[in-house]
Formats: sequence, structure tokens, C-alpha cells
Amino acid sequence: MKTLIKWTLSTLLLCSAVVKADEGSPELGKYPKVYQTQDYQVTILRIGSKEAQTYLVKVDGLDNDFDGQIYKHHTLCDNTSCKKYKLETKEIPGTQRWWTIQTTQSWGGNTGLVMYPPGIEEKQYLYKAERPKSFEPAAFYQTYLGQITQR
Repeated sequence: MKTLIKWTLSTLLLCSAVVKADEGSPELGKYPKVYQTQDYQVTILRIGSKEAQTYLVKVDGLDNDFDGQIYKHHTLCDNTSCKKYKLETKEIPGTQRWWTIQTTQSWGGNTGLVMYPPGIEEKQYLYKAERPKSFEPAAFYQTYLGQITQR
């Protein structure tokens, strides 16, 4: 009987710890936005509410230490309507801030996206790419948490 009580109490404690850890997780977007350049692939996932305009950004294909690393970015508006913006991070080592993605606007009013890959100061134009069918937002977020503990 004592063993059953101990087992029940430990199970309850374990379950409550899992629930508390889950409660602390931010809201995540359901689907990522995926873009590509000739050399790179960029995955962007919303983190927090839509109003917060915070994103996790991962760039694959870099020939440097930032390849495959996920960084939290905040949106900075470049005009009052926020049609032009930058995604800025302060997490890249060796820089105070880095504008990874920016909008561009031509005289005709067309907008596009350019990227300055982490650690590379050459712009690349971004084009929509097909998102992976097996993408798991929670796993992407857990990878980010694992990476920031190693920085």
C-alpha cells in the first residue's frame, strides 16, 4: 500500500511539473513562412501573439557558424503604416544588432524582401518556397531553447 501511495504521489508531482512547463511556453504560429535565395533557405515562425510581431528566424546554407542557428527577431517599422519593416535580432554574437530581413519598395509600389544572412553583409533577394509538410512548431521552439543555452 505504501508503494502505491508513493507511486501515485510521484506521478502527480511529475504531471504537475509537465503542466507548469507547458504553461510557460509562448504561443507559436501554426505554420512557418519559408523563403529561399539562390544559396540559402530561411524559415520564419511567429512566437507570441500576432500583435507582438516577434519571430524565430533560421537560415540554412551559410558557410559560417550561424548556419542552422535560430535567432529571435523583433519587427521594427520603417514607416507609419509598417508596410516597410526590418526583422532585427540582438542575439548574434559579435554584433549589437543585426537586421536579417528587410522589405524593399520599388517606384511602382511593389514590395519585396531582402536578407542579410547572419555574418554576411551582402543582400540576397528572398522568394517564397514550399514549406515542409512535417514542420513541428513546438520542436522548432525547443531547438531554439537548446541553442540559446549553448551560446
